[in-house]
Amino acid sequence: MAGVTRRQSIALAAGLVLSTTRLLSARAHAEPQATQETLDALSGAQSRLDAAEDKLNALGAQLEELAYKQDQTQAQLDDTQRQIDGTQDKIGESTKAIAAKQADVERSQRQMDDKRRQLGERVAATYTSGGISMLDIVLNSSSLDDLASSIYYSDKIAQAQNEQIESIRNLKAQLERQRSELERQKSELESQKADLEAQKRRLQDLGDTLRGQRAAMEERRRESQRVVDGLDQDVKDLMAKRDAEIEAAREEEQRKAAAAAAARAD
Repeated sequence: MAGVTRRQSIALAAGLVLSTTRLLSARAHAEPQATQETLDALSGAQSRLDAAEDKLNALGAQLEELAYKQDQTQAQLDDTQRQIDGTQDKIGESTKAIAAKQADVERSQRQMDDKRRQLGERVAATYTSGGISMLDIVLNSSSLDDLASSIYYSDKIAQAQNEQIESIRNLKAQLERQRSELERQKSELESQKADLEAQKRRLQDLGDTLRGQRAAMEERRRESQRVVDGLDQDVKDLMAKRDAEIEAAREEEQRKAAAAAAARAD
């Protein structure tokens, strides 16, 4: 800068600093703000909205957990009911099998009674009704061999009848054992069914409890949603108020700047 004195240089520098300061000040004033009251109200409303949304999200997660528990409980209840139905079918089958075994036992008893009656009638006819007595066998035998043969065949007939009675008696005992085993199995099935019925009642009670809890929590969630909606509207209203105040401040600055420019022009 030829021809510029030191004093002029200092004055020029001072002018630049002043211009920069004025520019920064102008920029500071170029960003109008809403009132502090509005900004504080907006900050508080936003904080309350954030907290309410956190609560709403937590309630949503709890509802999902309750829904899962309900689904699990219903699945267990359905499975228990299937087991009850299956056990009842087995009980019905056991009841029929027991009835059939009982019929076999009664039939065997009748057969055994008939055999005993027939044997009794034959013995009575032989010894008391003029039938062939032991004396008749002896007198009518032509020899010792004939006598021995007659006694042998007479014993064989009695033995065969006794064996038939014993066979029927054994069959009856076997059938009674089978019937007893079937009755034991039926008793176990009925006990299992009783346990399953008790489990079903417990699951039903749990399901009722979960439904009640879910209904109460859904009401809490709806109430929380209403709070969130209200706070969200509050935030929107305050944001609109803030923006309106900023715009009003900007317009006021522009008006003042225009008035100052007009004054300088005069």
